[in-house]
Amino acid sequence: MKQLFILLGIVLLSFVSRGQESAQTIHLNPGMLTVSDGTDVPYFAFNWTNEFSLDVATVAISPSETLLLTVVNNDDSEHGFTLDGSSTAPQIIAPADSATFELVPSGQSIHYFFDHSDSPTNKYLGLGGMVVVTGESDANFYWNLRTHEAAVNVALDAGETIDWSAYYPDYYTINNLSFPAISTDPMANLTGEVGDVLHIYMINTGISMHSMHFHGYHCTILHSSRSPQSVSWSKDTFPLWPGDGMIIELVPNQPGIYPVHDHNLTAVSGGGIYLNGGALIMIDIQ
Repeated sequence: MKQLFILLGIVLLSFVSRGQESAQTIHLNPGMLTVSDGTDVPYFAFNWTNEFSLDVATVAISPSETLLLTVVNNDDSEHGFTLDGSSTAPQIIAPADSATFELVPSGQSIHYFFDHSDSPTNKYLGLGGMVVVTGESDANFYWNLRTHEAAVNVALDAGETIDWSAYYPDYYTINNLSFPAISTDPMANLTGEVGDVLHIYMINTGISMHSMHFHGYHCTILHSSRSPQSVSWSKDTFPLWPGDGMIIELVPNQPGIYPVHDHNLTAVSGGGIYLNGGALIMIDIQ
């Protein structure tokens, strides 16, 4: 009888530790990316449906939820999938097949997911995103930072070999959009009122570094996948290496409209033209 109670206790503790399960499904879809000068280049995306969209799926759960994330491959070639922090090993997913990954969170955080096969080709072509474990805030915003070289996308689609040491990006995006098109994305543009608590979840899913600079405000680092020692620092500039995720908290102390932009001057250009799109976004505080 004592052994039975011990067994029941272990099962109960296991159930409590897992919390509520959140089952979500994303689709790997081929398509085209339109960069800031109107050029279309081959691309991929993780979407909520089996139709390609530049609106990449950001998977959100609470700290009390266990994520069961199913990935469906809608391409005609096999692809890999890795979810950082998952208890499920990286998988290769055949065309028209799927795989499920489990993630048990340990607090507010960001977890990078990406196609690890043929690295860095598939990551570069759009196959990267984030699972966010949310905390308490008045509003959450999500930034997926990337760089692009249009000629490289075309060459990869044609099966050519790329010398990645010569990679030189000519387009820069947040959530696959450049300024001013990014102003239509309500999940990216920072809006609120003085005193609001705003959380920004940032991830660099491209292959170049970004350094996001805020005008008008300082923010506090809540989570950094690369530099956990920086948590609680108050800064106005936040570097993100490829694969890095960071959560920052903005509590506006004054009203106004201010820019946030990549501190790399070329990152606010497009096609080699300065201020032709780029990784720039606005803060609008009332």
